[in-house]
Order: sequence, then structure tokens, then C-alpha cells
Amino acid sequence: TYVIAETVTVFTAIYFWSREVLQLVSHTNWVDFRDAILYDTWNYFDLGTVILVLFCAREMNAHIGERLLSDNQDIDDSLRRLLAVVCFFETIFLFHYLRILNESLAVFISSLTQIMLDLKWFIFVLLIVLSMFTHMFMAMVVDIGDLCDTSDTAAATERMLVTTNKQNAASEVKEVECSDVGTYLYFYKVVYEMMLGNWDLEEGLPDDSVYIIFILLTFVITIIMLNMLIAIASDSYVDSSRMGPGLFRIMRLNYCAEVLMLEKAMCGGIRPIAVAILSAALGFYSVKTQFQAYDSYKDELDYEEICSSLFFSVGVMSWCVATAYGVFFYTASP
Repeated sequence: TYVIAETVTVFTAIYFWSREVLQLVSHTNWVDFRDAILYDTWNYFDLGTVILVLFCAREMNAHIGERLLSDNQDIDDSLRRLLAVVCFFETIFLFHYLRILNESLAVFISSLTQIMLDLKWFIFVLLIVLSMFTHMFMAMVVDIGDLCDTSDTAAATERMLVTTNKQNAASEVKEVECSDVGTYLYFYKVVYEMMLGNWDLEEGLPDDSVYIIFILLTFVITIIMLNMLIAIASDSYVDSSRMGPGLFRIMRLNYCAEVLMLEKAMCGGIRPIAVAILSAALGFYSVKTQFQAYDSYKDELDYEEICSSLFFSVGVMSWCVATAYGVFFYTASP
């Protein structure tokens, strides 16, 4: 399953990488290149997403190889964070291409994008208001010991051992300290949870003055700010729905112009050869990392196993590059 998913991912990444490079070399003068490439934010986003996917695929291959050759079943935290970031950018990248498929879908995605842009100042003000209430709670809560409860540490450790199924989980469990509870980050999390409806006032917040702050928080954030959020989102959706059909036609025209530029790039001069060499070098770079990994463990593996794995990797990369350029030539053909 992993090999199939990784193969599809690498093929897709190489295809879009080649597409981005072909767009770069398809412009013959500086003015067109500046207006269509340098001043387009989506080009930087698409190129960065493809690079992240390729880098993540290479790191996952190296990590899976190490797990197969050793008894270590843990996944590095940095790799987990990288996977989370890649998932986010891949989703935005997918939305960017889904907009050209259907008018209703394009209107919805454009509305969602416009809502996020219109909410930038609302989010800025909301963060300031949350910081204000965080400082107010920190100033009024005197006895932090009421907020710190270490009686459930053993139960939490047992739950972690059951849910994570790690042999060395007990060594990674940290004791709860009261100093962590009194930090600014802790109070900020509490205020954010209060905004979402988690109102546990009986735990550590018994003072009447603290309750007054809570009333002010519910009035300012829950009643005023969240209703403003709904109003801003509604107005943005109405405006985007009105302009959506026109934006969909513009995106379709941009896609047709992009296909025409790809046709000129694929059918003229040595540009496609240069792009193919660049993409092949990028694909085989990941194969090089596997060569290095197998060389480190050559004493532990069988020679035939090493050769078959390397030949399989080279074959997959060759198939990815060849198929990508076959799709390009088919798209560019009149």
C-alpha cells in the first residue's frame, strides 16, 4: 500500500514540477515573464508545495527504510510536523485546481478564499482581545495551586500506555508541574477554550472578581465578536457568489492560455529536452538517497534484495518521468 501511494505521489509531484518549469521557460520576453510568473502569488505557492511534497517523500522513504532494518517503531517528531505541513499545502494546492472543473465548485472555493481574506483584520483584533482577557485572568487569579492537580498523573500515564502502545512510553511521560499551569500560554489556552464554550468556572476560578471578567468575556467575544464573524462571512459569501461566475470564466481562460503556452514550449526548440533532464535529475536524486541508505546497511541485507530494490526504484522514477511527459505531449498536441 505504501509503495503504491508513494509512487502515485512522486509521479504527481514530478508532473506538476515539470509543469511549473515549462511555464517558466515558455515566456520569450521579460514583460510576459514578469507579469505572468513573478507577480503571480500562486506560482510561488504551487512551486513551494511541489518541493515540500518531494522532500517529504524522500524523508519518508529514508525513514521507512530505517524502520524496516531496525526494531525502532517510533516516528520522528520533525517528520510528523513535516507531514502535517505538507497535508495543509496539498489541500490548498488541490483547491486551486478544482476551481476550473465546475462553476458551482469554483464559486464556493472562491467564496471560501475571499472569506479568509476578509477575516484578516477580525482575526487580528480577536487575538488582541484574547490577549487582554489572558492578562486580566493572570492578574486576578492569585492561588495558582487550585489550578494544578497532579493526582491523576498515574492514570494519565496508564492511558497513554494503552492508547499509544509504545514500549518506551513510560520514559517519555513528564510529570505535571504547577509552574507550567501559571504560564501565559496556559491562560491563553483557557481563554480560547472559554470562547469555544468550555466554561469550567468551578475549577480554580472561584473569586467573584474573576467571575466578573468571565461575564465581560462572554459579552465581548461570544456575543459581539462571534456575531461580527458571522456577518463578515455572510457579506463576503454574497459578494463572492455575485462575482463567482465571472471568476470561473477567467480561470478557464487562464487554463486555456496555460495549455497554449505548454504547447509552444513542448513543440519548440530544446526546451522540453532541458526540462526533461532537469526533472529526471530531480527524480533520480531520491534514488541516490536510497543508494546511500542501502550502502550503509549492505552488511545486513542480501545482495539480491538490494539490487531488486534499487532496480525497482529506478524503474518507478523512469516511469514517472516518461508518463509525465507523455501527458504533456498529449495535452500539447493540436
